[in-house]
Amino acid sequence: MKKFNFPTWLSSYSTIIILAVPMLIFAAFTDLFAGALLVRIVTALFVNVIVVLGMQVFMGNSGILAWAHVGFMGIGAYVSSICSMTSQMKEIAIPQVYPFLLNLDLPFIPSILIGTLIAMLISAIISYPLMRLSDTTAAISSFALLIIINSILIHWDKVTNGPRTLFGIEELTTVWISVIGAILILVFAYLFKESSLGLRLRASRDDFYAASAMGIDIPRVRYFSFVISAGIAGFGGGLWAHYITSFTPAAFYMAETFSILAM
Repeated sequence: MKKFNFPTWLSSYSTIIILAVPMLIFAAFTDLFAGALLVRIVTALFVNVIVVLGMQVFMGNSGILAWAHVGFMGIGAYVSSICSMTSQMKEIAIPQVYPFLLNLDLPFIPSILIGTLIAMLISAIISYPLMRLSDTTAAISSFALLIIINSILIHWDKVTNGPRTLFGIEELTTVWISVIGAILILVFAYLFKESSLGLRLRASRDDFYAASAMGIDIPRVRYFSFVISAGIAGFGGGLWAHYITSFTPAAFYMAETFSILAM
């Protein structure tokens, strides 16, 4: 039986520790000493960290520009919001809401998880053909997918209230929830990068033809990575929705896309 070697373990996970510890300290100081405005800013910061790490899982390891990432953030935001809103508030905020959604009133954590799963499910249904395209064509198709998702969010008024503001969402995302979520996704993104799937994805980024010659099924590797990335975006979107409490489909379009890309 192999003995546990603490220095080796510490060296292997030093990146996570170096990043996670300052995040916890920063959150603690903010919660204890900062005013309400700075607490909100820091909460938003950690939520954005989650979304950026989700983009890193696919785009950072594959080298393919993931325009649609913010679209899946929007899916997670809307789904989790609808799941957690009370029936009375849904009648006010979404006058034409489907009857089967009206009585859906779930706690915060299950709502976030459902938003995450729906984002993954939608990406799993539609993304495989995109992963078979070449790098540039895949990026252009991803941009088209962002436009399609945004158009659906704008026009599906029985679910999203159309282009109007969806309001009445409880403010449940605190600075501690956001920092814990960010650290969990940080750990996941690091482990994914070092996993077999992550290594194969990076191999396809570094040399497409060599990776194919080694027997790597590149479309399949990209596909699973994209679905995971979409799920993290949906998770971040759910936390963001329960922090901001009211939003429109425009929140998940070009401005947010370029903001996330800039991070």
